[in-house]
Amino acid sequence: TYIRHLKSTGIKNSTINRELAGLKRAFNIMIQDDLINYNPCCKVKMLESDGRRYRYLTKEEWERLKVELSPTALQIVSVALLTGFRSGNVLKLKWEQIDLNLRTIELLKTENKGKKYIKMSISESLYDLLLTLEPKKSGYVFVNPKTNKPYTSIKTAFKAAVRRAGLEDLRFHDLRRTVGTWLLTSGVDIRTVQSILAHSDVRTTERYLALTNEQNIKAMGVLNSYV
Repeated sequence: TYIRHLKSTGIKNSTINRELAGLKRAFNIMIQDDLINYNPCCKVKMLESDGRRYRYLTKEEWERLKVELSPTALQIVSVALLTGFRSGNVLKLKWEQIDLNLRTIELLKTENKGKKYIKMSISESLYDLLLTLEPKKSGYVFVNPKTNKPYTSIKTAFKAAVRRAGLEDLRFHDLRRTVGTWLLTSGVDIRTVQSILAHSDVRTTERYLALTNEQNIKAMGVLNSYV
């Protein structure tokens, strides 16, 4: 009944799916707290997506965006682009997860949406960036000076920078797709990209990746030698 109500108001399937996911999570928390013993959403199937999202940053767009970001927002976005982490993992990143000697970052199963343990290598650019953030033994990497707590979101600042850069329809989560696309277009195989993005199914990785028009033209050109 709830789904039918939402659909009658013209809400997209993707938005309804996000609401369903939130409801499922809420009921699961109540089960864990012994408030209820059954999740009424457990057998409710997600709706078919209205269409796949292919938005990602081109290198030229990234050059335009980064000059519009505040210093802190630029650091946060840069970490996202150098790790492929979701926004929550970037904003809640702690120094305890980072080993600058071994140059690795760890995400525990409880910290990862896919419930997978992740150990990622730190690239040279990411290493240099982390050093500028004055590494500590513990605590959050990004701390809001107004609250002395980790940032909960930079959505407002990100949207404003996107607008000033003259970019359209770009969300923070598109940075994750950007990482996959940049890796793929640079010749990294899809299985490696799957591992970096911590996808359980390679088909999920395929949905994240967006091939550029230039790549499509080059790929189709291969057929010239055959026909």
